[in-house]
Amino acid sequence: EDREREEIFRILLELTVRYRARPGDLATSRGVARELDVVQARARYSARVNGIEPEFTIDTSLQLKASRHPMLDNAVPVDVLLDPPNRVLLITGPNTGGKTVALKTAGLFALMAQAGLHLPARSARLPVFRSVFADIGDEQSIEASLSTFSSHIRNLVAMDRELELPALVLMDEVGTGTDPNEGGALATAIVQHFRQRGALVMATTHFDAVKTWGIGTEGVAVAAFAFDPQSFAPTYKLLYGAPGRSLAIEMAQRLGMPQSVIAAAR
Repeated sequence: EDREREEIFRILLELTVRYRARPGDLATSRGVARELDVVQARARYSARVNGIEPEFTIDTSLQLKASRHPMLDNAVPVDVLLDPPNRVLLITGPNTGGKTVALKTAGLFALMAQAGLHLPARSARLPVFRSVFADIGDEQSIEASLSTFSSHIRNLVAMDRELELPALVLMDEVGTGTDPNEGGALATAIVQHFRQRGALVMATTHFDAVKTWGIGTEGVAVAAFAFDPQSFAPTYKLLYGAPGRSLAIEMAQRLGMPQSVIAAAR
């Protein structure tokens, strides 16, 4: 048994010495194996999501037709369209209607395309971005003395500081967390600022001030997620050309808010 162990050790040592003498070949083999593994993973992913090859544009045109959020099962396809001369897309409509999902889909598609992945969509045309920024969700922190409003502002300031063109800027419920009048005015100014800096901007909003500005401003497209007029259930279909209502009271009622509260709100 001792001789057997010694022989095993001798063989392993000899193999190790031989491998050690060929570091260049080992590095090449490792690189090839890694590349093949990545390509195979991309192909398997594309087959799983029925993906298509994106087309990169030299202008600012962004067209994602029948796009499906890559991390949601049974996602309802949505068209996210931003064609020149428009550089801003304002997405409105009711809560739980799909606005944030549309933003995330656009951001993920931009990054996935530039990582060499196929996209779960019917067709996709988009620019190559040097920077992609997203202010989505609530990053409030008592420990860091950040309210909902101040955390959003901090994110936006950082985005403005680090922006490099071509850029995609995604803002969810921009200007929220403060007085609605001031928030609406600030949201309008923020969207306008990033537009003037040359970025493509997609923003969701419930503010009438932002909706009104978008309707009357050249270079801004306005869209709204539709809902069933009888049940107020979301259809997750994005309709272009006009803003939509937020339906806060109707949505609260649909989600189970006590009828006394709904009556008082009305």
